[in-house]
Amino acid sequence: MHAHFRLALLAGTALALLTGAAAAAPAIGLTGDKTLVMFDTETLAVSGTMDVSGVDRLHGIDIRPADGMLYGVTGDGKVVTIDTASGAATEKSTLSEFLTDGVAASV
Repeated sequence: MHAHFRLALLAGTALALLTGAAAAAPAIGLTGDKTLVMFDTETLAVSGTMDVSGVDRLHGIDIRPADGMLYGVTGDGKVVTIDTASGAATEKSTLSEFLTDGVAASV
């Protein structure tokens, strides 16, 4: 085997092993109007559910890498943080512009 091919094969194997090890992780999803679902990304086994308190309806959720907090956006444009242990929502701000129904956006 050529040295370059062996090096590429070794690097590819290491990457596959690292990717496989990092693939399984706990995750949080949103179902219904305000129910959080905790599940494992590898097995898809649900580990728990919880209703978010302090809001009527959530349109979406996101975990922000900068602070590790779970954020949600409510039907009336409020941005909230959600305590993943208790489900309590705390208002952080209000959107200045609202999306029209059927319009998608990402941040």
